[in-house]
Amino acid sequence: DLFKDTWETMPSKSEGKRLELFHRAEEKFIVSFIRSKGKSKVLDLGCGLGRILSRLAEKKLNLHGIDFSQKMIDAAKKSVPDGVFLICDITGRLPYNDDSFDYVICTGNTLGNIADPFSVVKEACRLLDKKGTAIFGVYNGEYLTFDFVSWYYDKLHSHYGPYFPFTLEQYDKKKNLVKYNESLFSHWFEKNEVKDLMQKAGFSD
Repeated sequence: DLFKDTWETMPSKSEGKRLELFHRAEEKFIVSFIRSKGKSKVLDLGCGLGRILSRLAEKKLNLHGIDFSQKMIDAAKKSVPDGVFLICDITGRLPYNDDSFDYVICTGNTLGNIADPFSVVKEACRLLDKKGTAIFGVYNGEYLTFDFVSWYYDKLHSHYGPYFPFTLEQYDKKKNLVKYNESLFSHWFEKNEVKDLMQKAGFSD
């Protein structure tokens, strides 16, 4: 588990601080892993406000981002003026040829926020160059607690409420599922679940 040490060494911190550390660790890993190789092409699936792409901008890479929200894309464009952005549903076939990208990333538990994560992983495999690398960031179900869910709901509501309104409706620890409304939920993954998902989509390691 890439971020296990970060979470386990912060038991006394608030939920907000723990999530912030998770995101910082995620960003640090991706920025250090993705090397500047000429015009390497990077695709961020579910790019949101451009959190990850903005950190990569200084590497002078060919940056692409996709999100379903016009407002999110508008904000991402401000963060990454040289990026190429599309408003699109990432669960369908995307308008790129096979093997188009050196890196495909999907972070912040985006896979856990959609009904069909397999379709996204499968499409990422198609778009990735044979020598490329995919990076997926998901939340570990081992750390899902109601205290976190309550805090995270307040955080989401204050930060993303202007983009798409929602209410907290369900918390199911057994299924590692938090449901906000019919169209917005958050699934937290088990390790074997992630491994099976990747293998079925065509990734070898």
